[in-house]
Amino acid sequence: MERSFLSMTRCPRASCSGASAPRYSYGVHRTADPSLSRGSPRLYHQRTQWRTNASRGRKKEEEARNGGGLNANLEIAVPSEQRPVNELSALREGPLSGWANLPLPSFLQRLALLWLGGFVFTTPIAAGSYEPSRDTAEFLLSAGLGATLIQTAVVVRMYTSWSYVANRLLSAAIEYEETGWYDGQTFLKPPEVLARDRLLGTYEVKPVMTKLKLVCYGTVGGLIACFLSLALFDTIQETYASQVPSARLAENGILYNKFITDINVLKESDDAAAAEARAQKGRPGYCGDEYFRALAGGSADVCKKFDVK
Repeated sequence: MERSFLSMTRCPRASCSGASAPRYSYGVHRTADPSLSRGSPRLYHQRTQWRTNASRGRKKEEEARNGGGLNANLEIAVPSEQRPVNELSALREGPLSGWANLPLPSFLQRLALLWLGGFVFTTPIAAGSYEPSRDTAEFLLSAGLGATLIQTAVVVRMYTSWSYVANRLLSAAIEYEETGWYDGQTFLKPPEVLARDRLLGTYEVKPVMTKLKLVCYGTVGGLIACFLSLALFDTIQETYASQVPSARLAENGILYNKFITDINVLKESDDAAAAEARAQKGRPGYCGDEYFRALAGGSADVCKKFDVK
């Protein structure tokens, strides 16, 4: 409900006539809430509160840039981006390094999503080495090995970044570059800066490094397990393949025994025929070549039973 109230506005100098003319004019204005009218105590209080909050926010941002409220002149010799406290802030806000500062369940969840993404990425590469329909176990292990390798590389990169910042926070002297690699300098931390940095390094960075170390052990263990399993499957396959007789084409047939050079010898010597049969290990002789298999009227399904699975 609108209410009328009396407000006082300043009269322009040109519109006031006479020396005794009032410097102010009075008028009636309407507003929905008189308590928020210009000059009201409530509006004045709200504006004051806004200015106070904005001033506190700017002060907190300035303190964060200056390193926790310390005098900025204490570290003025070191460029802002090379100060350990600012390097720690960059790690917290990093797209990957910031994961380490999350709670352990959230951190592991993101690593699991990273592993799934790596598995999808390495699947086509694994399919080029192993046929998914025939070598399913080797195919899955190869793709898992690639995904675990990507995951391990990311975790190791996180650990090295946090370890570097931890060393700079805990050290009493740090190295910095004024303009480039050729003008490196050493900065001795004042007592106030050293105390602040060591508190950050001890109570914030070291717990993160402990968590990263445990996760790194787990990813490296998974990487080694995938590699050994894949090597074991390859060894088993090679062992089985070595037991399958190797056929070679002769002038008028197929031979499996490396000491027999002429197929006609099999007709003349029972010992040679027996040795050739032992070399075939129960495998039909025509399975060694498609032409002779078709010539003999053999079935491809029969020969598939002797292929390496």
